[in-house]
Amino acid sequence: MAITRSPQRRKVNRQAGDRRVVRVETKDHLGNPRHITADLLDSSEIGLGISLRAPLEAGSTIVVRTNLDPKRANVPRRVQVNWCEEKPDGTFQAGLEFV
Repeated sequence: MAITRSPQRRKVNRQAGDRRVVRVETKDHLGNPRHITADLLDSSEIGLGISLRAPLEAGSTIVVRTNLDPKRANVPRRVQVNWCEEKPDGTFQAGLEFV
């Protein structure tokens, strides 16, 4: 079975991830902070692609911490979840845009 891919819609070039870890801060159903560790898949000037073990709600705004900029390591950045999809192995991939 051939896999067809949709045409590239991005306006900014992405850089492949290099095994960096992204800390994702969300809220649980009671509003308490919940931290999830994710793997960086790719990054650009406007956002990130990550792989994680829990779903994120598309349209939600969350905080991430990563060391993309060595001068500003682990600085919290607010992002919007543009999409999140489950993969066949049970993990999730998400596209995040800096706010």
